[in-house]
Amino acid sequence: MSEITLDIIQESLDIIHGKDPQNKDEFFLNLAAVNLLNAAAKKKTFKEIVKYSHIKRQATYLFSLWVADRRLADEASYDVADKCLYIRCYTLQFSFHYIFDKYEPIVEFIHSEENKATTWDGVRLQPIATEIFNIAVDNIENPDSKILENINEIKNNGQLN
Repeated sequence: MSEITLDIIQESLDIIHGKDPQNKDEFFLNLAAVNLLNAAAKKKTFKEIVKYSHIKRQATYLFSLWVADRRLADEASYDVADKCLYIRCYTLQFSFHYIFDKYEPIVEFIHSEENKATTWDGVRLQPIATEIFNIAVDNIENPDSKILENINEIKNNGQLN
């Protein structure tokens, strides 16, 4: 597992504060950035730099983008009872608890038949947040990269459990 550094946190912040994702690759990069920031927020070293409210706001925003354009990720759902958002993109299931679930059109989606119940895969992505982020960056920088192969390599190396 790669260490989370101040440089990679800054790069993640730049990504989420940049332009809105226009396609699945850019959306995956944004998910990877938010996942990395979520992992960083749990570290004492970065608590003053990365705030949970900012992460929740960004996860909410990404969810609202997906609700408007379902091509951005493979699937998403919101578990009202557990207050957890699940977004699957390139086989990885990202989960974010306690997003701001009071905004339209999120409310409409949450209470619609389109919000299919999803259970958590049981795979913790935060411990390998840097690896996922690097795969997402590489996928943008090298459009010929094989993102699914790179994700499967992480899975096969036993880094996902």
